Amino acid sequence: MIGNNFAGNFTLLIVGNETYRSTGDQPTYAGLRTSLAGVAKACGCEHVVHCTAEETAAVLKEAIASEQMTVIVSQCDSGNVDVPVVPLDPVCIKERFYDRSGTVQRVIRAPCDCALATFGVNALP
Repeated sequence: MIGNNFAGNFTLLIVGNETYRSTGDQPTYAGLRTSLAGVAKACGCEHVVHCTAEETAAVLKEAIASEQMTVIVSQCDSGNVDVPVVPLDPVCIKERFYDRSGTVQRVIRAPCDCALATFGVNALP
């Protein structure tokens, strides 16, 4: 629990839309009677902020500047922007990330035969 492992410069941002979007917008417990801010306080977090989606950027900047452990619960509407599904399999996405980041050390590397040129990845630096 983060409330018991105090870190002065730690900020946790919880985006709460109160639904399971991937399964048809069924309400989560947070959408019924459970308060995520209340849970954070009950777990020992002393600085908890509940805000609207529109207030989130300002609240986040303030939390970072305060250099105190902060939990932010940003309340937002459920829904997704209409975008196409990425036509790459998860292994290819992982390999592309590893190749571009150069920060992850791996012992075993699975071959990836996906068509990365579909997204112009070959043109990335």
